[in-house]
Amino acid sequence: MTKSKYASKKELATYRRILKGIPEDTQNHRVLGYLITHKHLSQMEAFEHLNIVNLPARVYDLRKDYDVPIEWLRIKNPGHKAYNAYYIGRPEA
Repeated sequence: MTKSKYASKKELATYRRILKGIPEDTQNHRVLGYLITHKHLSQMEAFEHLNIVNLPARVYDLRKDYDVPIEWLRIKNPGHKAYNAYYIGRPEA
């Protein structure tokens, strides 16, 4: 049995506690909250749903300042352009 690349429910609980420590009026709070409640977040979703233009900068902040293991994957849609999406991964052991 292989481990999922996504954070488990128990691990997500840890990130919910971190979320409470981030000021609510910040983009970092909105991005982490979205990643906890949804599986992925693309640049277009960040712009449309969160009004965030520079998603990679917010991901960098969350990784660096809050130690959130955010990873990315390439999503390919037949007939459309491929795009990157971010997700909360498994913490390093």
